[in-house]
Amino acid sequence: MISFFPNNNGINKKTSIIRIAILSLLLFGFIYEVQPIGIPDLLTSRKIVFYISGAIYYYLTFSKTKIAHVNMESRVAVKNCMIVLRLAIILLVYVSIIYFISTALGSYGRSALSFAVLFFVYAPFMPLFYSKLFKTTKEFAVALIVATLLQCIVVFADFFSANVRVFLFEHFVLDTNYSYLTTARASGLGAGESLLSINLFLGLIGCGYMLLQGKYTLLFVLCYGIITFAVFLSGSIGLTFSLLLLITIIIYLLYKKKVFRITKIILLVIVLIGLIITIIPEFFNDIENFEIYKKFIDFLYNRNESSFISSLSRQQIAPIDIDTILGTGYHAGESWMGNTTRADSGYIKSYFGFGLPMAIIFYLVFYISTFKTIKKINDLPTKVITFFFLATIIIAEIKEPYIFHFGEPILILTIVYISLNQQCRMELMNKQDIKQIKEINKCEE
Repeated sequence: MISFFPNNNGINKKTSIIRIAILSLLLFGFIYEVQPIGIPDLLTSRKIVFYISGAIYYYLTFSKTKIAHVNMESRVAVKNCMIVLRLAIILLVYVSIIYFISTALGSYGRSALSFAVLFFVYAPFMPLFYSKLFKTTKEFAVALIVATLLQCIVVFADFFSANVRVFLFEHFVLDTNYSYLTTARASGLGAGESLLSINLFLGLIGCGYMLLQGKYTLLFVLCYGIITFAVFLSGSIGLTFSLLLLITIIIYLLYKKKVFRITKIILLVIVLIGLIITIIPEFFNDIENFEIYKKFIDFLYNRNESSFISSLSRQQIAPIDIDTILGTGYHAGESWMGNTTRADSGYIKSYFGFGLPMAIIFYLVFYISTFKTIKKINDLPTKVITFFFLATIIIAEIKEPYIFHFGEPILILTIVYISLNQQCRMELMNKQDIKQIKEINKCEE
């Protein structure tokens, strides 16, 4: 444990690589809930990471360790953690009550109780656990990029190799509309379709942070290109966000007058696009069956209505009634009053399951508390990237309930908590330095 959490003076290159490797696996295991066939639900990679991280957090919190980055927790981070915890308890209690009442009255479908239970388990605690493991935001960003690149390897292997698809199909669970055997889009370990696309996009948040900080531009633009290509193979929503993030990065660098860095990024992006255009025809022999390609062609020839807008308009949404105001306890199905919802949107699922007032309260409290906590961050690049991250969460929830897949909300809170803890340590060090200077001045007098 001592070697895994060294003091700043004890860091060496080998220790740093081992730390990043372990931390990357802990991130990978949570973001992508990997479950080999035959393994019970309590032993998925996400739950194992939760158990391990919780045990490490308990050890570091209650043992007499003298590691600076572990013992320092920002009051703002702890306060937000308590807000999320209270929100999770209220949601769990309320949904539990309406679920059992609604079921007794004859409602049926897919239970929203699992949403409330898992949100209570993960959302308040997992960011706190992670904030103990990572010393700096930079370390978190690098580990997140490495974890995403590991998934990219699986995505490329799955898409371009039939043997890999068969292996994954025979050994791992994939809870999506497509199986591992499909050639319409790529799948990864523990995730597929738009969820995989969004989860891969999380790695681009790490790349974006490093590019805003001006660290190793060539390396992280290359990582950005690799991850974006994997996103392209898996889903359109992550691809859209990756392009918007790139625009945000360029706008920020223009604001900071970093012309040379912008030039490097643009030139590297042009080179990567050229390589992709050159490589694609070699692999996409049956491109007409590739779903992202079909969406792109459909958008070009039917600009009045995108496939996303079209799918939203076709979703079956229950009207506002007594049952949907109080909540049904089900995120999809039929209520005791005969109202039915069949929708993908996270907001619609929550409206039907939690009830309209509770759904509004839930989202507003989570978004506003996160927004206010981000505002407390002093570092401008971190603030920019986390505000952008929050915006993508709000937008993505229109499509699917990504908040209740937990990758996005857990990681944004983790970034914020680590940044605030790091900020708190720096402020304490500055105060100690000022105190020492005053003592020296007194001695000289």
